[in-house]
Amino acid sequence: MPGKRNYSSYTQQEDNTRTRKPTYNSITKKLRRLPHVFGKVLELPFKSDEDVYVEDRHDCLKFVASNDSGVVEGGIHVVEMHPGITKVVVRNRGVCVDDLELDVWRFRLPVSVRPELVTVVYPPGLLVVTVPKN
Repeated sequence: MPGKRNYSSYTQQEDNTRTRKPTYNSITKKLRRLPHVFGKVLELPFKSDEDVYVEDRHDCLKFVASNDSGVVEGGIHVVEMHPGITKVVVRNRGVCVDDLELDVWRFRLPVSVRPELVTVVYPPGLLVVTVPKN
């Protein structure tokens, strides 16, 4: 089934140039889909369908995941993607942060968190990430 078509009307001027005539559809046309951009995002080194326990406390957000997939002690990288847009990335040792991975576990963080103070602990069989709040 073909999708909707965008019909526009034009007027021919004396010097053979065409100008677009504003129609009702072109004036009220709205964006149908916007990209999901959030101010702060936490990215963990697991597949997006991995089970992660999220605990929202008054002083922090705590993320606990099973570490059976072989995540070894790595690092925390706070990346400022754009002024006002921050991504906290937890990665394995030796993995570059700039690598584009689409199927990773992500969580939108509230405005009140402090991404520069994130801590990661690796108790046996677990990965625990703590993101403090203001």
